Amino acid sequence: MTDRQTFEHFLRSVVQVERSVQLTLAQWVLVRVCFDGADPADLSEPEQAIARELFGDVHRFPPEARHVLALLKGARIGGSWLCALYVLYAALTCSLAGLAVGEIAFGVIVCPDLRLAAQAFRYVAGAVDATPAIARLVTSRSSDSITLRRPDGYVITIECLPASRGGAATRGRTLFAALLDEAAFFRDADSGQVNDLETYRSVVVRVLPGGKVLVVSTAWLESGVLFDLVQRNHGHPETAVACIAPTLTMRDDARIRTIVEEERQRDPDNAAREFDCQVLGGGASMYFDAAAINGSLRDGPINVAPVAGAATGAGADFGFVHDSSALAIVQIVAGYYQLSELLELRPAKGAPLQPSWVVGQFALSCQRYGVRRPAADGHYREAIREHLKANELELRPLPEGHSGKLEQYSQTRALLHEGVCRISRDATRLVTQLREVVSKPTPGGGLSISSPRKQSGHGDLVSAYVGAVWSAAQHGARDAKNSRAYSQMRERGRRLRNWRPANLFGGGNDSGWHDLPPHQRRRGGQ
Repeated sequence: MTDRQTFEHFLRSVVQVERSVQLTLAQWVLVRVCFDGADPADLSEPEQAIARELFGDVHRFPPEARHVLALLKGARIGGSWLCALYVLYAALTCSLAGLAVGEIAFGVIVCPDLRLAAQAFRYVAGAVDATPAIARLVTSRSSDSITLRRPDGYVITIECLPASRGGAATRGRTLFAALLDEAAFFRDADSGQVNDLETYRSVVVRVLPGGKVLVVSTAWLESGVLFDLVQRNHGHPETAVACIAPTLTMRDDARIRTIVEEERQRDPDNAAREFDCQVLGGGASMYFDAAAINGSLRDGPINVAPVAGAATGAGADFGFVHDSSALAIVQIVAGYYQLSELLELRPAKGAPLQPSWVVGQFALSCQRYGVRRPAADGHYREAIREHLKANELELRPLPEGHSGKLEQYSQTRALLHEGVCRISRDATRLVTQLREVVSKPTPGGGLSISSPRKQSGHGDLVSAYVGAVWSAAQHGARDAKNSRAYSQMRERGRRLRNWRPANLFGGGNDSGWHDLPPHQRRRGGQ
């Protein structure tokens, strides 16, 4: 392979990535070893030191390992970006001599859902648009695919797909590259079943000679295709190039160090997964049964009308800077826990949410359902106390600590598994977060419960939903009774304020009172 045919040359001289991004030495080592076939033994001494951190004590990779890359990566290392650009590079350079006349070769970007796949696809589209020599090859494009006719006449298509049951979305294609991004989180949208193995099997046998399958993800469970590939090949490659790339190994600028350190202080366990590539071990597994989640789903809108007299609970999860603020309202109707309203408010980059505005929006929903005490943990209690009071609301503290969280989640799981929960199919983000909740045994026979931190959130919706179910179950009936009494009291007060002593002077209505001279009105009042 000449220098002009390498992926490194493509990045530097064709799409010219360093016009906007300065890659670190560690990122270039990843490019050279994972994509351009360099062996650690042939690198410079500084590069060899980095390679040992990434690949273990490997001097040379066997040729049969080169067709699969297993990349367990820390967040913010540019892994998905580099892999997406590699798919574009492979589209333009791979050998397609084996194609039948008229056959199209595909490069697929597969993610847990199309939204995530679209992000990786935007890297491809952006590079195409910024490179006139490639842009003129485009024959058609859409929001999730792009087709090019290469100078040699071959037609290729790059498209993004969701991880689906049995790898169905990826079958029936001849592939020059397949990127399975965030593979540790692959689940079929309909069944909720983990399907990374089926997806991997469906693509690995369809990749042309010289092509690659890229299995990439941040850390999650101690199981699955990526975990197995890394375990089997890191430090002793046989069937894949296995790379473990922690964030601070790949990027150590001041901004990234600050982000990592802040997360270590806020959530050490999540920082270990997100930045240090430490998977959840010790028997971690999905907490909510996928079949039970599917059994709760119903057609219809997410938000439904209040039901008079229904026991109701509201759960809130407050976040203002990095995380979303979420509110869920659950009504118990005919014995079923009906998700009746779901609200998520997300902060924009550099524009945190204002607590007063968030509480005001949540208050409108609570008032609609007659809820005066939304349940939430005490994390932002002081920040929102006055705002709640101004909106005639009062915070109901959720059970605190590890045992309190377990109490809430256990109750929700029991009701979900009993088949008495009802959730709209349109609440896709909540359903996804329910499927991602993981439980892990702890020393002494306990259980810890966690959700993955992703760009789409940190389980904010599921936290609010669990709080709403707990509140409805524990306090909903009493709250409904108190709410009726409160409404009746306010109505009596309103009537008293509007009451006029119409019959004090023998009139049939209160108009006589207003028609009397002032001195008579005073005597009547006496």
